[in-house]
Amino acid sequence: MNKKVEELLPNMIRSISKGASISSVDIENKYDISASSVRAHLRDLKDNFYKNYYRYDGSTKKWVATELGFVDKMLLKPEEVVILNSMLRNKNKLGPSLASWHEKMVEQYLKRASSFIFKQHSNEEISEDMEQAFALIHVAIDNKQKLKFKYTNYYRTIYPYKIINIEYYWYLVGYEESSEKKDSETKIVKSYSISKIRGLSILEEKYSYDFSNLDKKIPHILNTYFVPKNSLTPISLLINKKFTGYIDRSNFFSAWKRTDQKEIIKDIEYIKYTTGVTDPEFREIIPTILKYLPNILVEEPIELQDIIADKLKEYQNIFY
Repeated sequence: MNKKVEELLPNMIRSISKGASISSVDIENKYDISASSVRAHLRDLKDNFYKNYYRYDGSTKKWVATELGFVDKMLLKPEEVVILNSMLRNKNKLGPSLASWHEKMVEQYLKRASSFIFKQHSNEEISEDMEQAFALIHVAIDNKQKLKFKYTNYYRTIYPYKIINIEYYWYLVGYEESSEKKDSETKIVKSYSISKIRGLSILEEKYSYDFSNLDKKIPHILNTYFVPKNSLTPISLLINKKFTGYIDRSNFFSAWKRTDQKEIIKDIEYIKYTTGVTDPEFREIIPTILKYLPNILVEEPIELQDIIADKLKEYQNIFY
C-alpha cells in the first residue's frame, strides 16, 4: 500500500491514545515505509507535542501511552499536530533567514488553536482542567457521545449540545438524562458552569436528540437568566430610529428582528423590533432595556412595561 508516513501518523497517535502498542517494524512490513522514518516522526511528535503522553518502550520495541485518552484531552487534533510537526521538521530547508519566522508562525498557530474557544473576553481564569474539559466536550459533541461528570456533588449523564459564553463565563448546554441527586429535574435541557464540572469523562454510549428547538432559542441569550427548557415569550420593542444602526450591527442583538412598522412618540420616530425571552420574570431583557433607555421602549407585553416603570419609580424614590 503506497502511503506516506505522515498520512498514517494521525491514526497511529489515536491508536496509542486508546492503549494500543505501535511497532515501527510492523508499520514497515505492512505499508513498506521505513521503520526508521516512523520512529523519527513519532519521536519528534512526542518531543514537540506529546511529551507527557507516550514513550518508546525499549523492552518491547513499541510505542506505548503513558496516559490513556490523551488525544481527547487536547484541543489540537492529530491531523493538525502532524502538519505542524512536518513544518517543524522541514524548517531548515527554508534557510536561516526564514527559520525564525517559521517558528513564530507555528507558535502563533498553537496559541490560536489552544485559545480559539476563549476568543470572547472572559472573567474566568482558564485552568488546564478547563482546557481539557473544553476538548473532551468538543469530542463528545462531534461524536454524539454521552458525557458523565460530577456537578454540585452529584454525578450526571448528559447529552452535550453546545459550549456557550454568557456574560463572560463559559457554560455547557445539554440534555440531562439522569442524575444521582434524587430531587434533580431530569429529562430536560440545562446549562452547567464549566468551571464547576468535575470528573468529566466521555461514555462509549452514543445519543440521539433533536436540539433544533434549542437552536432557535440560543441566539436570544442576553444573560444568565436564560432558561434552556422554557419556550420563548414574545417581546415587542420600539427602538429610536437613530439607535437602530447600533442594534442592527451588534451581534449581541442578533435575535432582535426589525419590522417595517414605525411609530411616532413625542416627535421621535421609533422602529418596531421583535424578540423573545425564556425567563417568565423577564430578567433576561430588563437590564438591557434599562441600560439603553430612552432609546428602547417596551410595546408588549404590558406586564414588562409595568416592571420597567416600577424600576424607574424605585430609582427615583431612592435618589429624589
